Amino acid sequence: MQHEKRRSHPSAPGSSRESQRPRKSPAATKKSIPHPDHFAKWLSELQAGDRIKTSKGILKVARVETSGAAKAITLERQRPAGGLAGAAILAVLALALLAGTIAAACTEPPQAAQEPQVQEAVELPAPTLSMAIVRQPSKVPEPPAPSAPAPRYELTDMERELLESVVTAEAGGEPLEGQIAVAQCILNACEYKGIRPREAVEVYQYARACPEPLEGAVEAVEAVFDEGQTVTDEPILFFYNPDRCSSDWHESQSYVMTICCHRFFKEAPHE
Repeated sequence: MQHEKRRSHPSAPGSSRESQRPRKSPAATKKSIPHPDHFAKWLSELQAGDRIKTSKGILKVARVETSGAAKAITLERQRPAGGLAGAAILAVLALALLAGTIAAACTEPPQAAQEPQVQEAVELPAPTLSMAIVRQPSKVPEPPAPSAPAPRYELTDMERELLESVVTAEAGGEPLEGQIAVAQCILNACEYKGIRPREAVEVYQYARACPEPLEGAVEAVEAVFDEGQTVTDEPILFFYNPDRCSSDWHESQSYVMTICCHRFFKEAPHE
């Protein structure tokens, strides 16, 4: 009895034999390690199933895990024939993608301006005895001593003694204002007539007696000839005491003022 050879027919689609055949996964992307300048962006784009071509062989990206700013990549080595080595894990790359490093390089332009960093103020310890700060006062230059003002009319020692005696003889009993007025008459005679004090005493016939100068007369001569003080702005030149004598000539001049017992005049304008 002949046994008929059973011909095997191709299984219909969907049969158990067809379903038992292993399906080939779609070809994974093969990538080469780029230049270091582009490594950050390349690393951030890796996905599970990608293959990396290296000088030691081909590595497969088995798993990619992301946690916050960190990214962990598990790699597997493939045999030269293309089979897997039983899920032997060679390396796990834990790469911290911190803000401003790889993540910033992938999302921001190369020359993006960085925000200025604000430094916190550091509080210094209070100074102790050993670290006390000693500040020496800066030396301030002392202002120059004010120089004595130039006298209004320069007198010699002999001229000063003469004027002090004349003022004492003419107004020694007068108040200081009256003694200053007598000294002013002599000063005006010297300035307006251009003569020295001795000539003024002779020309205007002031008292020629030379008593010991009184303190008020010394002060009056100093106030008028040295400091330039006056009792009036009028150029008084003449004076007399009407209680002692009368003088029509004095009264013919221009009257200015009376101080105590003396009447003072300036020169009358010429007709």
